[in-house]
Amino acid sequence: MLVSSFHLISSPFCAQHNPTLIAQKKASKDAKVCSDLAALTPGSRIRLRTSSGVFELSLVVVNAQKSTLTVLWDNGTHRGFKWGSIVWGVSGEGTMVGRKPTAEGT
Repeated sequence: MLVSSFHLISSPFCAQHNPTLIAQKKASKDAKVCSDLAALTPGSRIRLRTSSGVFELSLVVVNAQKSTLTVLWDNGTHRGFKWGSIVWGVSGEGTMVGRKPTAEGT
């Protein structure tokens, strides 16, 4: 009896490894990030995580097709980042923020 009920499952994958569910979750997450970024105006201050730390930068433009954004460093240089680099949340919420770019930002 137990074996026959096991075969009623429509997919051989668990939720964590099901490619259809993974694609749906990714699309949902990307849509949320895109809508959150669309609400920001150019010049808005956002926090980004880099290999050198977390920095608060000015948003220049969002490229939804490439899932990237361009920011302006305090020293006037522009640089692109993927959406995954964004640190969401309230400013000053437990994350130290650097103010000056290092050699990585130039």
